Amino acid sequence: MSTAMNHARLLTLTARKSDLEYKITNVMMTMQALATQQTVLSEQKYNYVQKSVQNILTNTGDSSAVSSTDSIIDYIANSEYATSFDAQLASLEAAQERLDLEKGKFETEHKAIVAEEESVEKLLNSSIKKEFTDGVSE
Repeated sequence: MSTAMNHARLLTLTARKSDLEYKITNVMMTMQALATQQTVLSEQKYNYVQKSVQNILTNTGDSSAVSSTDSIIDYIANSEYATSFDAQLASLEAAQERLDLEKGKFETEHKAIVAEEESVEKLLNSSIKKEFTDGVSE
């Protein structure tokens, strides 16, 4: 009878382990999508700043404006449009951190289940050996 109970427990653990692996995979895919969004936003901000600097330098027509490029970049980077990029990036980073914590939780539970699964497998194997040796000696 203990063999049946151990086998049922092993099946339950295997199902839970598979469920956790699926959840970890989903979290990883979501994290990858967020990383892609972060890259796109960073590229958009870079292009915006680059195009804005180019427009300012072209419109001034003054080569002395080149010396003030740092202040122009600071001005553009702190503009409302650029700040919107920063807010979106911060939001994506917060979501990334939340997902990282969730992934860590799933991985911890997965490790515990793997350890318990190994323990149940040992119990199941010893139970099977005992039942067969008891059956042979009778």
